[in-house]
Amino acid sequence: VSLGCRDGLDMIYLETIRSETALTLGLAPGSRLSMLTSSMGRAYLAVQEPAQRAALLEELGAAAVKNGEDGARLVGAAKEAIDDYARDGCCYSFRDWHADVNAIAAPLRDIRNGRWLVLSSSGPASSMDEAYFRNIVAPKLRTLAARLA
Repeated sequence: VSLGCRDGLDMIYLETIRSETALTLGLAPGSRLSMLTSSMGRAYLAVQEPAQRAALLEELGAAAVKNGEDGARLVGAAKEAIDDYARDGCCYSFRDWHADVNAIAAPLRDIRNGRWLVLSSSGPASSMDEAYFRNIVAPKLRTLAARLA
């Protein structure tokens, strides 16, 4: 489980707690993630005011194009994740951020600083499929985010 926040056009890990298993992501505090492809970035986008979200998506799409990526496709996938948030209370990234990583994220409001933070959990897509994240991890992550908020 990791905690992150927005930093420019990226999400940045503030803290992470790893499982005892041998197969874990090598991300640590200070690691940066794409706002468009990571579940963490998508959850952050989902809780922004509509006008601010639209402007941010436009900026992110333009930055993706400058990096040689398909900005329209990435923005479209982020918008689908925002729809997931409206339905499920969390956002997903199934093999979008990395080919063998599935992830889920839930936002929470930092009441002391008034900013949005995001909790995420991820694992290897080869052993943790979409159903596992939707049915097992999602309820637990939403509960944890609500408790911390």
